[in-house]
Amino acid sequence: MGTGNFGKVCEIREFGTGRHLAAKFASADASRQATLHAEIQNERDIMGILSKPGHPNLTTLQGTLSENNVTYLLMDLGGPSLSSHLAAGKRFTPTQVASLMKQLISGIGYMRSQSIQHNDIRADNLLYDGNVLKICDFGRATKMGILQPTVVLNYMPPEVLSGCRSHNLDMWSAACLMVELLLGEQLVTRQQLNVNDNNHIPLSRGDRNQMIRRQITEAAQRIEACAGKDAAQLFRGMTRLMKSRITPEEALKSPFLAWLPTTAV
Repeated sequence: MGTGNFGKVCEIREFGTGRHLAAKFASADASRQATLHAEIQNERDIMGILSKPGHPNLTTLQGTLSENNVTYLLMDLGGPSLSSHLAAGKRFTPTQVASLMKQLISGIGYMRSQSIQHNDIRADNLLYDGNVLKICDFGRATKMGILQPTVVLNYMPPEVLSGCRSHNLDMWSAACLMVELLLGEQLVTRQQLNVNDNNHIPLSRGDRNQMIRRQITEAAQRIEACAGKDAAQLFRGMTRLMKSRITPEEALKSPFLAWLPTTAV
C-alpha cells in the first residue's frame, strides 16, 4: 500500500472476522533497528491514547502483532493518500476543501484534547476515500510539551524553523495544506527556504520570516479570490504568530466551516 516514517504498510485480511486492515511494520537495515523499535513503540503508544474512544478523522489502532521479531501495527483502512489525489491532477472545489479542512481540523482538535500533537500534517499523511478524511502516520507525534522530532520544514511555522517548540504547529501545517488544495501549490517551498541536503537554512531569521509573511499575504489574496472572504480569514487566522494563532475550536466556528455537518464520533 505504501510507506510510513519508519516502515511499510500493507493490506491484510483478518482471520475469523474477514475484515481488511492496514498493517504497518518496520523495514530497515540492522543499523536502524534500535531507532525503529523506539519509533514503533512511540507510534503504538500515541495511537493507543488516540484510539480510546477514537475519532472518525483519525486512523484507529486495532491491535498489534509480533512475529519473527517484527512488530505489526494493525489499523483500520482509509482511502488513498490525499497526495495521490493531488498527483493525479485532482482539483477540489471550495466546498470540497471546506469539508476536507473541517474534517482535518476536527481530527487535530481531538488530538489536542488528548494532549497529542501530530507534527507531520501534510497530504502524504492524510487518507481520503472521496468522502471521509483520516489522519494517519503518527510516527512523529508527541505529547504536548515534548520537543518535536525532525520535521518536514516547509510545513513548519516560523517558531519551529527558529528552533523553538510550538504548541499549535499542526494548525499551521493545516493552513499549508489549505493552500495546496485551493491554489495547487505550496505556501513555502524548500527551495524558497534555501534548504540544502543537510536541512541547513542559510536565510537569516528576519529574511525568512519576511518572506513567509509575504507569501501568506499573497496566498490569502488568491484564496479570497477563489473561495471567498471567509476562507481567506480562516487561513490568516491559522498562519498568525504562535501566541495569536487560532485553535481548532476557534477555527471550526469559522463561517467557511461552521455550516458543514459535524461527523459524530
